[in-house]
Amino acid sequence: MCGIAGIHGFDAFPGKEEALGALRAMVSSMGHRGPDAEGIWCEDDVVALGHRRLSILDPTPGSNQPFTIGRDVLVLNGEVYNYVELRRDLEALGSHRFQTDSDTEVVLAAIRHWGMERALGRMNGMFAFAWWNPDTERLMVARDRLGIKPLYWHQTSQGAVLFASEIRALLASGVLPRKLNMDHVPEQWMYGTVHAPATIVQGVNMLEPGSLLVLEDDQVRTATWWDPADAALGEPDASPTERKNRLRTLLSDAVRIRMRSDVDYGAFLSGGIDSSAVVGLMAEQSTQPIKTFSITFKDETLDEGLWSRMVAQRFRTDHHQIELEVDDFLAQ
Repeated sequence: MCGIAGIHGFDAFPGKEEALGALRAMVSSMGHRGPDAEGIWCEDDVVALGHRRLSILDPTPGSNQPFTIGRDVLVLNGEVYNYVELRRDLEALGSHRFQTDSDTEVVLAAIRHWGMERALGRMNGMFAFAWWNPDTERLMVARDRLGIKPLYWHQTSQGAVLFASEIRALLASGVLPRKLNMDHVPEQWMYGTVHAPATIVQGVNMLEPGSLLVLEDDQVRTATWWDPADAALGEPDASPTERKNRLRTLLSDAVRIRMRSDVDYGAFLSGGIDSSAVVGLMAEQSTQPIKTFSITFKDETLDEGLWSRMVAQRFRTDHHQIELEVDDFLAQ
């Protein structure tokens, strides 16, 4: 999962040490997102970046974050699935000599070589990351196309900008008042969420999917790097059969590339169309039984165990059922 946090501009704090103390509190508040490593980096009184790591690719200490190449610094939450292909391209260009097997190093090398937006256009994944460019003294924060990985930010009255993977981390900084955004309480009750860029906490914004947050000197701006409407315009004359085959190819490739991992993985299996399709495609591409996990209930009106077991048997998975009862919920 991982968690990232950062502060741009220390004007909201008495000094550098207080700013770093706030950042440490922000990072520590996200310990549940990354139990494997914690890191803090700072440059003068300009910017500080923090990270909590859940190791998926190259779990060695050399891939811990914040990650640096030269004076460039990156903190990344998520995974860029086509990092192998991107690394191959960068090695062919001779632009960087890689020291790790992580996607983090590939992302930073790609940004340095192609620039932010061209590099983003080449990335296939779910991510939120921040890149400090010392040459321009610019901090750029990016969120993936569909906003799978979260990113929240707040600008103080003094002009400092704080960002993090969770709202609780912004609150842990101590500079953000704990006030409800009353204008959006009805939306929270109606939909169970507040739609971006607003949030339920006053003064906290969510960076929208496919967007950038650019911080330079005292300037703060957002920009869109990917638009789903533009992406949907491709192949307008395709036949139904061509579209079906294209969908199958895309789904199969998406599952294949997400199975790259240096640790064990599995799949949640409800027995519905989505999870069953994913498990079936995983089974096609694996030489070992896929580990699948399902939540079951004693109440037959709620339980989907029958369907998940049927799918598990069909694809011969290593299936695990976890039965939940009312007391399990109350104990949380």
